[in-house]
Formats: sequence, structure tokens, C-alpha cells
Amino acid sequence: MTAPPGETTQVAESGAATPAEARALPAEKLEAAQHDKGAPRFGPVMDGHVIPGDQTLLWQQKRFNDVPVLVGTTSDEAAVFGGRRTVTPELCHDRSRR
Repeated sequence: MTAPPGETTQVAESGAATPAEARALPAEKLEAAQHDKGAPRFGPVMDGHVIPGDQTLLWQQKRFNDVPVLVGTTSDEAAVFGGRRTVTPELCHDRSRR
């Protein structure tokens, strides 16, 4: 398994030398490895077509489609990151005014 110059992959660090060996790795091992200090982080794959290069560089060079994006959340969306919290209209109003 190869990685870009100067980088390693979780798969390579796991000892897998071929795609077949990588596919045989237990998901738990890959999940645990991503939390190791200095572990590679997951991100979009630069395939040269859909994502033609490093996203930061493309943005800095203004080589992207400027498409409006509408972003929103639900009142309990943060529960994914730390347990359920009841968000009342009053709390939402108070937090939005800060």
C-alpha cells in the first residue's frame, strides 16, 4: 500500500501490504488506529476529476465553483457530540443573540 510522499496510511501502519490484506483488517482495528497521536486523518480523495487537487489550494487560487450553500441544523443535532440536551425556544433565542 502506498501513500503520497512524506505521508503514511493507517493501512500501511497496520501491517497490511496489499489491498486484500487491508480488506481483511477488522473495522475495530482501523477505528482505534485513527485516534492514535499523529494518525492520518480521513478526508476527500483527490481523484483528479471530481476533486482535482488540494481543496485549500484550489480555494486560494479561486479554482472552484462559487455555489451558494444553505446550512442549518436541528435543535438536537448537537446531541450527536455529547448526549441529549433539551433546547427550548428561549434557550435558542438567547444563544442566537450572543
